[in-house]
Parts: sequence; C-alpha cells; structure tokens
Amino acid sequence: MRKFKKFLTLLVALSMVLTFNIAAFAAPSSDDKATVKVTNVEEGATVTAYQIVKGKYTSGGLTGWESVLTGIPATPDKPNNEEIQTLSKRTSELTTTYSMTWNATDKAYEASVPAGSYLVVVTGGTSGKIYNPLIVSASYADDGSLTGGTASANSNMNLNGQTAYAKSNDKPDVDKTIVGSGSGNNHGDDVAIGDSVAFEITGTIPSYSEQYTNATYTITDTLSAGLTAPEASAVTVKVGDAAVTSPNCTVSVNGQVITIAFSSEYILSIADETNRDVSVTYSAVLNENAQINMGDNPNTVKLTYSDTPTTTTDSDEKKTHTYTFGIDAALNDTTGHKTHEVTKVSETTTDDGTTTSPLAGAQFTLYDSQGNPVGKTTSGTTGVATSDNNGQLSFWGLDAGTYTLVETQAPTGYSLDSTQHTVEISATYNTDGTLASYSVVIDGTATSAYTATYDGGTITKVVYPGDDETTLIKNTKITGLPSTGGIGTYVFTIGGAALMVIAIFMIVARKRNRRTV
Repeated sequence: MRKFKKFLTLLVALSMVLTFNIAAFAAPSSDDKATVKVTNVEEGATVTAYQIVKGKYTSGGLTGWESVLTGIPATPDKPNNEEIQTLSKRTSELTTTYSMTWNATDKAYEASVPAGSYLVVVTGGTSGKIYNPLIVSASYADDGSLTGGTASANSNMNLNGQTAYAKSNDKPDVDKTIVGSGSGNNHGDDVAIGDSVAFEITGTIPSYSEQYTNATYTITDTLSAGLTAPEASAVTVKVGDAAVTSPNCTVSVNGQVITIAFSSEYILSIADETNRDVSVTYSAVLNENAQINMGDNPNTVKLTYSDTPTTTTDSDEKKTHTYTFGIDAALNDTTGHKTHEVTKVSETTTDDGTTTSPLAGAQFTLYDSQGNPVGKTTSGTTGVATSDNNGQLSFWGLDAGTYTLVETQAPTGYSLDSTQHTVEISATYNTDGTLASYSVVIDGTATSAYTATYDGGTITKVVYPGDDETTLIKNTKITGLPSTGGIGTYVFTIGGAALMVIAIFMIVARKRNRRTV
C-alpha cells in the first residue's frame, strides 16, 4: 500500500510536468495575443496601431507571414523606409486597427494584438509635437510564446539596414521680434509715424521622415493697418546661413499679409541637416493709420506645419507691439478719453483779480532734438499746430523722447509768449511687449501719466490724471499802445502832452510879441 502511494505520487508529478511542457510548447495559434507598447508619447494623444503584417497558420502552428496589403515586398515583417512611406499613405486600406490606451503606471500606450507587425500613427495631443510613423511587432519566442514589442517615439529604428526616423520633435514654433528696439524690449517699441520698424521671425524646420511626402512649413505674418507691408522682394529668408529663394521658398504679400512657404521637396531635403534654423527679416513703415498712445499697432505671426503625414496644424500666435504717442490726442482706451497735456489760455487782470480762459488761434511749433519740426497735426504742416476753442494743441505720431514746444504766432490782440517749453515723453513695457504706461512731462514739473491694466493682452482699464492736470501756456491781451509793460507808457504819454502844451504856449506868445512891436 505504501509503495502504491509512492507510485501514484510519482505518476501525478509526471503528469503535471508533461502538462506544463505541453502548455509551454503549445503550437502558435491565430488566437494568440500579446501586449505591444509605445513610449515617449504625451498623455492625451490618439495612438492607433494598423496591422500591416499577419501570421499564416495551419493546425500545426505558424507557417509564415504575409502582408495585409498587396504590392508590399516579400519581407513585410521588416519594412524599409520606402515601404513604411507607402503604408503611411494607404492607412485607409488597413482595416484591422487597434486603439492604444494610456497606461499611467508604465507611461506608455498599449494594446493587446495578434502576432504581426503594426504601423503606429500618433495624432492629437496638446503639445503639438510631431510624431513620425513607427513600427511595433508581436512575435514568437523560441518556446512558442507570443511576446509584444515596445517602440519609443523619441528614438530611431533600424529596419532592413536603414534608419527610420521614429523620433518625436518638440512642438514647432515661431517667434517674432523687433530688431534694434529702442525700448529695450524686443516685442514692444515706440516710433514716429514715417519711421521704419525692423522685424525678424525665427523658427526651426522639423526633421520629417520620408513618410511626409507632402510636408508643410508655412509662416503667415499679418500686419495691422498702421504698418505698411514691404514688397515681397524686400523680405529675406535664410535657413542656417544660406539664403533660400524660389522654388525652395516662395514669399508673397497680399495686402497686410506676408506668407513664407517652403516647398515639401526642400523641407525633406534638409531633414538630416543639423542646422534647420529659419530667419525671416524685413522692415515695415509706421503709417498715418497708426493707433495713437495706448492704441496698439500689432504684428501677428503663426506657423502652419505638418503634424502627421496627412494633416497640418497651427502653432500658437506670436505678436510684436508698436506704439506712437501724441499730445492732446486720443488716448485710445476703452472710454474714448482725450488727453490734456497743454492748454493755451488768455490771462486777464482786473481789479477783481486775474482770470484765465481757453484761447484759440495761437500757433505753436514742436521741434525734435535736432531742431526739426515733428508731429502730425490737423494743419497738415508737420510740427505746426494751432490751438482750438478749448485751447488745446494736437500733435501725434511721436516717438518717445525730448522735444521743444514754442509759440510762433500769437492770436490777434495778444502778445507772443516766446518761452521754450521742454516736452519729455517716456514709456514702459510689459514682458510681452504691450505698453504698461507712458508719461508726458512738460518743463520738468507738469506730468501726465497713463497706466494700463490688461486681461489676456487686451486693455481693460487705463488710469489717467484729471483734465485739470494740464500745463497752461498764457498769453496777455494787449489793452493799449504796444509796450514792454510797467509805467513807461504813461510817462511817454504825459511827456508828449506836456510838449504839445508848451509848443502851443510858445506860438501864442510869439504872436503877441509881434502885435506889440
């Protein structure tokens, strides 16, 4: 009985070993599944695996591999670049697909799939990265078990002796800057109307794989109405240190829109080059349509690029901001306020005291530091303005800087004020180039400061001084004979009258003397 129990135990153990061996060396079957993974893809993307190779089975197991599509070479389990390129354009014919889901633990996308090879295409996501198509396979090990492979989206694969670029690129982007900005902020500056503003657009052409047979890299630059666009021939495009012209790159100007489009052939030809940095330079003139003071004259640029072999997307927009200033001009805030820096007034003195009132018709000239008349005015003459019924003088289209304001013609009946008034305009900018504040200081003491609050790049409020905070330039009304002032007029008047009396007395006395004789 004891020997029988030992034999039974041995028989059970042998049976278990045989069972394990049968399971371990079971013949491959079309029902087999394994998990394939793709790493280094951002969470939130759409990752799809298209089966391009499948196994051929009989009752005895796997007999070989076959391509899902016709026209693919006989080694579809190891496609080369050209074959992947062909497959990428025929995804609509690949009917067996698997949606790969995010595994937060492994930080990878995965799917349970049958044996074979899969073309993986990544779309969507929020980063805007470019993911070139890549290959992942589920294959059998020597023991007959099906093992899923892993592909990384930021490394290259070697397929049939060729390198297939499977890496993801950082999100393509462009930037726009002002060259030689006088404000020290290369996204915001101030100039005078008529001055040129130099711009530079920079970006990097992505490293696209050969699957991108119609690659797109197009820069669209839109100028506001206050900036005059250049001729297309005046726009310079470089990649690295080399100028790029048609047909590799075409530049077109349509109204306020400048378009710089690189050809697909050129984009793919530099895919392996180390220097793919793009530089676009040109100048635009600030014109008379420009917004004044807090009014912005923006320049907006964006990039349209291929994010998959068959789709494109746009980058975030980037802006530069150009400003120009005025005296007694529209503030261009949300309230329609007009600034009040200077008021021409008539000063009248009576027994009841001195009073002032706005004075129209006084002509002033504004000079820059070189002594040149500057500023747009309603008179149409550069730098020459006449006070209106409110006593205000309007100059606009001014750069920040120091100016001299002089009265050059007084209204009829008033004396000329020849005082030279120093006008200083200064500005500060936010990091993004928008105008934070500006001030107008006259004769070093009268200051008008304007400070803006923004929400998402849009002005919501401007804090400014009251209308009574203005510089008064006074004219004195001429009430009698021209004089230099004081008692002098009366002295001369009395003296003249006395001389006339004396002359009359002498004439009368002489006539009397003649009669006596």
